[in-house]
Amino acid sequence: MVRTLCAEGELLLTQDAYLAVEAGRCLPPGLEMGPFSYFPELSTERARALHVMNGERFEELLRTTPAPAAAFSGYGLTIASPGVERLDPTASDTLWAVVRERYDEVGTLSRFGQAHTTLTLLAIKPGPPDAAGPAETTEPSDPLEPVE
Repeated sequence: MVRTLCAEGELLLTQDAYLAVEAGRCLPPGLEMGPFSYFPELSTERARALHVMNGERFEELLRTTPAPAAAFSGYGLTIASPGVERLDPTASDTLWAVVRERYDEVGTLSRFGQAHTTLTLLAIKPGPPDAAGPAETTEPSDPLEPVE
């Protein structure tokens, strides 16, 4: 189903890195370590230097990533590193709320992964129509010529 939600090579918002790899999709920068990418207590400067997420960076990523699809297993948005501890439910709920601001749930897959958790699949909500509309051209364009 991931392959129907985003094209090969596009970003997949997930902490299940192996899912993106298996589907031929890319991970947003900073999520390469999957569920172990989130260090909520790190300073932003340190998280940036280590190429991981802290609270500020993760929420910003969830709010702005251009990923057309998201997928989270039962481990997604629930683990804090470095101790691999369960996030406080309020913190997890906050992350999920940010995700649901931009994405609609489109399906679930039970018994996913080695721990047999539920995988939740989401698609980005349609954005507002472009108020300006398509750019006008004065000449017919050649589909084989590069656009400047």
